[in-house]
Amino acid sequence: AIAARARALLASGALDAYGVANVAWAIASLHAAAAGASSETVEAPHPALLDELATFAAATPDAFNAQEATNLLWAFATLGRRHGPLFEALSASAARRMGDFT
Repeated sequence: AIAARARALLASGALDAYGVANVAWAIASLHAAAAGASSETVEAPHPALLDELATFAAATPDAFNAQEATNLLWAFATLGRRHGPLFEALSASAARRMGDFT
């Protein structure tokens, strides 16, 4: 239900960079806790939502401040999710705005 709500907010334009980063961070945090509590492999949840979040972020990388970009990239790394356009866009944005990221 929460993932569906996040997808609806993203589709309607009501989810900004802060919201995108926090949704991804929450998914990764819950996944890390579940994986740590289980002796079995726990699949990363909500792959379609994560792809939508990444697509949004890759299209609007300059909207993310340093903390938001860090949280988003941490989430994808923690989940083992690869999304080349996301990592390329955020790294290029960070390089352009290096002075803002200190």
